Amino acid sequence: MYDLALIKTLPVGAPSAYGIGDTATFVITIENQGTVDATIPAGGLVDYYPVGLDLADTNWTAGAGVATYNNAVGPLAPGETAEIMVSFVNNGTETGTAINWAEIADDDSDTTYGTSDVDSTPDSINFNQDGETDDLDDDNINTEDGKNGGDEDDHDPEMITLDYYDLALVKTLASKGPFYPGSIVTFDITVTNQGTVPADMFTITDYIPAEMTLADDDWNDVSATEAAMTITDQLAVGESTTVSIDLQVNDYILGTVTNWAEISSDDGAYLGGDWDSTPDTINDELAESPEDDTINNENGDEDDHDPASIEVDPYYDLALVKYLVTTDVVEPGDVATFEIRVTNQ
Repeated sequence: MYDLALIKTLPVGAPSAYGIGDTATFVITIENQGTVDATIPAGGLVDYYPVGLDLADTNWTAGAGVATYNNAVGPLAPGETAEIMVSFVNNGTETGTAINWAEIADDDSDTTYGTSDVDSTPDSINFNQDGETDDLDDDNINTEDGKNGGDEDDHDPEMITLDYYDLALVKTLASKGPFYPGSIVTFDITVTNQGTVPADMFTITDYIPAEMTLADDDWNDVSATEAAMTITDQLAVGESTTVSIDLQVNDYILGTVTNWAEISSDDGAYLGGDWDSTPDTINDELAESPEDDTINNENGDEDDHDPASIEVDPYYDLALVKYLVTTDVVEPGDVATFEIRVTNQ
């Protein structure tokens, strides 16, 4: 009796979700369930992969959604198994679940024994046999008869999730001017989850300009030039959260003052990190944000980093103090001298 069966799985301990650029490796286990030796020739094992995956395995040749294994498998003695690996990269074009199928396309049953596999029909067309269902009901079943109503056991799926982590930040001015030295200025920082998975924790760093000083107890005063706030409330997919920060304009300041904020860390490492920006505490203004308030990396803007500006207006302020220069006791006929000091504040 000639009988080969196939099961497709993920390696033990492998994640089920993969971010953009991550590599997913599948294990294809071939088992000889027959009573005679069996061989799959080179090109006789195929893998049907979805558009969200790109082949990343030199042992396979890519086709139009079908990868072909370049090597022979076997000969396998009765009861013997072989494990073949195949790897794909999440190319970022699809999200959600991705089902990857494998099938035995050819074997040596006819050429060696003049017979065929007892319960399945090798080919390289997905779902063309009654036993090749397009759902996961037949996952890892290799004991049924595909020629008589059961699962075709040379054809098997495995499912993964194609996800990506993506947070974007916009900083806006919440206070209304005019602004002068000593003014308290409030900025709003809005973070939006543009990814496909929730964000459970991230930290915002505010780069305090030299013209301003932190005036907000809700923020951690890291240094004279940095304040930080960590958000631990889960940010669901598509949701936004807004936090505010108060800064005070320092003395003797005039003109434009720009305040930047950035996502400096997040919990997306398990998906390879944020797919279109790099959390850090380096305020690389020119490289990161040539555009204000963009959240999709338009014009090269890194969308986790954003500025907002104010204009500190000129103002006129003279102060006068008068001092008695001579002795405090002045007799009749004495000349009293006073000093009048005027300061431009």
